[in-house]
Amino acid sequence: MSVLSRRRPARPPLPEAAVGHRALRRRLMFRAAAAEGPHPTQPAPWAAARFAGARPWWQRPLSWSIAVGLVVGVVGGLVWVLGSGRPAEQRARLAASYTAPIRLRPGTSYIRTRVLPTGDLEVTQWIASATPVQSLTLRVPLVPGLAPASVSLGRLVVAADGVRSSALPVANQATGTWEYRLPVARAVFLRYRLSGAVQTTSVPGRAVATITSLLVSTGHRLTSTTQAVVGRDVLALGCSLPTPGTAPTLCGVTSNGISSVRLYGAQQQSRVTAQVQLY
Repeated sequence: MSVLSRRRPARPPLPEAAVGHRALRRRLMFRAAAAEGPHPTQPAPWAAARFAGARPWWQRPLSWSIAVGLVVGVVGGLVWVLGSGRPAEQRARLAASYTAPIRLRPGTSYIRTRVLPTGDLEVTQWIASATPVQSLTLRVPLVPGLAPASVSLGRLVVAADGVRSSALPVANQATGTWEYRLPVARAVFLRYRLSGAVQTTSVPGRAVATITSLLVSTGHRLTSTTQAVVGRDVLALGCSLPTPGTAPTLCGVTSNGISSVRLYGAQQQSRVTAQVQLY
């Protein structure tokens, strides 16, 4: 037999005389409990009477109220943490959405008009003013056969130096103008939707946008304005001077599916029309 396989002989129990008073009492209690055997624990009479007709917690209105309150609190906390986190980055992303897609020199403007399948026009304009701007005037261009009141303006968004303005425009439907006050700024962003400016023709699916944007005045002259039309199949652009009886002439160039024209000086008051294929 190896040394590892040997077993130490069991130590004989000590006689009761050699055991202390406390240890002897504990041994006697264990022997008595073993002799009686296991028995179920009975609740106290007052507890049995109290919980005899109790319902499960999920059937108690108060428990449901507490559970719903905890869930709402946790969800609200998560929304607050996620929504309020990194406010500087959120402001930077919002300001970037108001930045022009091209580089604008001071005193210039860029207009992008998207012809929607519904016939509405979604217009976005960026203005880089050389002098501070405090107000805007939006006006419907004079078009023969188009009443200014028939053109409606909606979903107007204005931002000054990358900060959205909460002011409301003052409309004058009779003259087709909208006055807008804004904080002093040099970079102005506008986005709005025009309805009633697109007229269908006798050719199925073909229409003419009698105007592609509103005339926006900041109180200061701009040296040039670039106007682009995107969205649907643009067949041609036409430009006409703001002189009664002047017929539109073809203008602009088309590149990468975008038709655009650049206007200088007094030409910026010209009306730009677009012939498009809606479907």
